[in-house]
Amino acid sequence: MQEKKLTIQEEWLLTKKISVKYSTYCKYENIIIKHLNSYFKENDINELTELKIINYIDHLINVMDLSKSTVNTIQGTLKSIYRYGERTHGLKKLDFNVIKFNQKSKSKEPLNKEQEIIVWNYCLDNISNMSLAMSLGLYGGLRIGEICALKWEDIDFGNCTISITKTAERLKSDDNNSKTKLFILEPKTESSIRSVILPDFLIKYLEKYKNEAATNNYILSNKNKPLDPRTIQKNFKKFCVKNNIDATFHTLRHTFATNCIKIGIDVKTLSEILGHSNVNITLNRYVHTSFDFKKQQINKIVAPTNS
Repeated sequence: MQEKKLTIQEEWLLTKKISVKYSTYCKYENIIIKHLNSYFKENDINELTELKIINYIDHLINVMDLSKSTVNTIQGTLKSIYRYGERTHGLKKLDFNVIKFNQKSKSKEPLNKEQEIIVWNYCLDNISNMSLAMSLGLYGGLRIGEICALKWEDIDFGNCTISITKTAERLKSDDNNSKTKLFILEPKTESSIRSVILPDFLIKYLEKYKNEAATNNYILSNKNKPLDPRTIQKNFKKFCVKNNIDATFHTLRHTFATNCIKIGIDVKTLSEILGHSNVNITLNRYVHTSFDFKKQQINKIVAPTNS
């Protein structure tokens, strides 16, 4: 029986399987199956032109209404696959640099003070994995995957610190099963492995939950099995709908970053707390100051006086 010939994107994906982390491989596989294959169909990628790429980017933005970040990721994957085709299959060279698109990034607004109070009051009034996750997102700046992967042994109550060394992520099963399963993985970047100092009030809040739990139990589940991030995201969405708040769980992290800037925490320190590889990521992605705060800052400028 003749072996089925692989497409260029399938060949490229095989090279990535042995050179990147499993979570990254799954991301590439998802992009190929969900986006590239459904648009370009089988071997149409062999006949790619600059105009076809421009039309594809237009399709992603104006038809599928994808975010700038997602479009950039898809475009980068397509470029990498095509460059592989140039090297191994003699495809004609394309200039991806001439392909530009102008799309405004979707605004990431933090919670306002009233909304923050609603979230914190919920945390105070409820002892649940949901309130625990919300408090760590809002006042620790942690990502949802990091929170789900935390164990009690990761918290140093004496020094008010929490060690971030793992992340929970649902991916395609790695045992040739088409289903997905929850993985506990190392963070994607070295800078994401960090020690975060928590405010005293949050440490006292966390102490109410521990209740002499086994130190190797996961914090949210209090068991040896982690809670699925999707469960927290789903429940947080219900909470937001009930309280008329337009936010995702990641908004809590945005709010934490913005509040840190407002109280004067320097950007370098904040960047390390958030686990970013450089300060620009912190400034560009997460810090969104309000009009009132900007007005307060600008009014620090005073006219000189005669002495």
